[in-house]
Amino acid sequence: MADRRSLRFRLSLFLVLFAAGLMASLWLFQSLFLGTSYAAMKTREIVRTAEQTRAAYGNDGFSDLILQTSFNQGIDIEVFDFDGNLLAISDEDDRASTRDLVRFDDFRTRVLASTAPVTYTVQDARVEGSILVYGSVVVDAQGNRALLYVGSPLNPDDATSTVLGKQMLYATALSLLLALVAAVLLSKPISDPIVRITKAAASLAQGRYRRPAGKGAYTEVDQLDHTLADAAAELSRTEDLRRELVGNISHDLRTPLTMVKAYAEMIRDLSGNDRERREAHLKVIIEESDRLGALVSDVLDLSRAESDNESPVRVVLDLGEMVGRILERFHIYTEKEGTVFAFSCDGPALVRADPVRMQQVVYNLVGNAVNYAGADRTVRIRVTDAEGRVRFEVSDTGRGIPPEEQDAIWERYYKSGEPHRRSVVGSGIGLSIVKRILEAHGARFGVVSQVGEGSTFWFELERA
Repeated sequence: MADRRSLRFRLSLFLVLFAAGLMASLWLFQSLFLGTSYAAMKTREIVRTAEQTRAAYGNDGFSDLILQTSFNQGIDIEVFDFDGNLLAISDEDDRASTRDLVRFDDFRTRVLASTAPVTYTVQDARVEGSILVYGSVVVDAQGNRALLYVGSPLNPDDATSTVLGKQMLYATALSLLLALVAAVLLSKPISDPIVRITKAAASLAQGRYRRPAGKGAYTEVDQLDHTLADAAAELSRTEDLRRELVGNISHDLRTPLTMVKAYAEMIRDLSGNDRERREAHLKVIIEESDRLGALVSDVLDLSRAESDNESPVRVVLDLGEMVGRILERFHIYTEKEGTVFAFSCDGPALVRADPVRMQQVVYNLVGNAVNYAGADRTVRIRVTDAEGRVRFEVSDTGRGIPPEEQDAIWERYYKSGEPHRRSVVGSGIGLSIVKRILEAHGARFGVVSQVGEGSTFWFELERA
């Protein structure tokens, strides 16, 4: 049984009903208005012919003219004198009946009483309908006056009505057939892709994300299909990232938890009474706990940065001053590893930004540079003016990033093919957090890197 709510059924029904309504309107018009329309058209035709005949009265060949006109148009043309004597007639067969039909006295009275031609109707039992009568005074070249009569049936004959009825019947059947064919031809290229797209959308709920875009007959349907294909590809990518994120976080959580448990057991079983060994084991537990805390904090920061529910709280702040305060936290790496921080700022660098979020950005970028610093352990940080914007740059002298990997480093837990040295353990999602925060601020950002020479991460904010 056909689905009555389907596009194909409803489009077919609409086209059939439209065709049926159109033909019903034509049938109604024929039934109610055919006689009236025919009478109006015939009246205009008779009056035009009568005026032409009137103008030609008295000219040579007038008799031939009315004979030809009568034959071509099926009308009667006669000329009387004022006493009713017939002066000219288009059809000799009507000579005996015309005078009785038009009731000559009434006809003459109507014509002579008017300064303009007159038209009126009379009933004629011979044609079972009305006869339109046109009458006017005509004058020949000698000034002789006469009465011109033109008459024609106003009702279409039975043969005409029968032919029109048959034609309407054929037209109705043909219209309904064409409507059905058009419905099939129009609905199939629309409904088939929609059915295919619906099935593809249902498959997304089952985790089958990978699907190519199809090709249909209509631009809008193609756009819908391509949109769904793009959404499927993005969902697939998101699902892959989710799985990778879960796997990486699980791995990062498992390692410190295992070490915390192992060293806690060692304290319990081995070093409980040995102060020096106990302190060493407790130090490892504290460091691993800090690592766990940093990982959880980064995950929460990334979730907050990717959420649209929390917009940046923008205030005017001095980016150069903020960077200087943050660098003080990194002095421990100068003491422990000899890292050199070269910082320069051109002057007040006022921007409108969320101070908490921008501290995360700067901290992550500087920490990233420390992790990937080269053999000279030098990290350069610059805050400069960039044509109405404030530009922040941080550069390291490490191995650099290959061009084909520079777009991917902003993704969560991206792993480079190069074994970069990492002196500080990180969560692997710092740059992803940076990207989300800078996008929320409408900032420009990027990386410039050459393999073997190091990398420079930068962003620009509008100057306040």
